[in-house]
Amino acid sequence: MVAVKRNWFSGLNRPISATLLGRNKTVRGVVAMIGFSWLGGILTWLLLAGCLSMSVANHWMGRWGWVGAILGLLYILGEFPNSIIKRRFGIQSGKLPAGRRKWVFGFIDYADSFLPITLFCALLFGWSVWVSVYSFFGFVALAFVAKLGLKGVGLK
Repeated sequence: MVAVKRNWFSGLNRPISATLLGRNKTVRGVVAMIGFSWLGGILTWLLLAGCLSMSVANHWMGRWGWVGAILGLLYILGEFPNSIIKRRFGIQSGKLPAGRRKWVFGFIDYADSFLPITLFCALLFGWSVWVSVYSFFGFVALAFVAKLGLKGVGLK
């Protein structure tokens, strides 16, 4: 959201498919999410390198950036089905429907991206079903809290 609010990469600010995904799913969003997630993966490795034995840290050194980039891509891809469904129901980009469907789509807006991420992490790290379920709902709760925080500082 920082890249959007500060208008970074403005040349990439064009919808991927306005009719299918809406106007809010842009090329800039895809590039920024993957790029910043790659950077986040590198920063994670740097933090963990100080906590882990050097053999473990060196084994993962080149992989953390790619793991971050894959997580960023999965986050974006997880949003696409929800956007397509919302367009089919005639719901505008960035909006929620009125009535009870608001709560359903509201939850899906938080949860959609974390399902593929949770599945990827479960496969990569060998998580059990319970760890995966707990992590999924933890990711969703964290996103909700983060969104509240971003609104508080004017970035969402």
